[in-house]
Amino acid sequence: MRSTLGRGRRAFVASRGALDAVALASLAWPLPSRAVWSLPDLRPDQFLLGGLDDYWADWEALVWAPLEFDLCLLELMLENAAQREAFVEAYGAEHLPSLDLHRAGMRAVILALGVLGPRSTPLREYPYWL
Repeated sequence: MRSTLGRGRRAFVASRGALDAVALASLAWPLPSRAVWSLPDLRPDQFLLGGLDDYWADWEALVWAPLEFDLCLLELMLENAAQREAFVEAYGAEHLPSLDLHRAGMRAVILALGVLGPRSTPLREYPYWL
């Protein structure tokens, strides 16, 4: 089964042309802690100001995803330490899994999916907030 996973990972990486296929193929993909509901399409055009009290409008994008994916996505949205502290206090630090083994792979998936739209800053340069 391991060789099948390796081929699948290589095929995924190769299909993403602009990504560094060699670096991504060597990533470890650990098992996530659990699955949660995720709404990964968080570009600004997905919000209707005033129409729905500033809630998401693109509900067909609601999917099951690893908790670590959701947290890595949130990590890219945090803009400063105050936002990080507010999130950790509300969420509870004791409930946060370590993202160290997940971050590179999850950021690669986020980049490949174009979840955040076009970015001028490479994802590897974003801070590790969580």
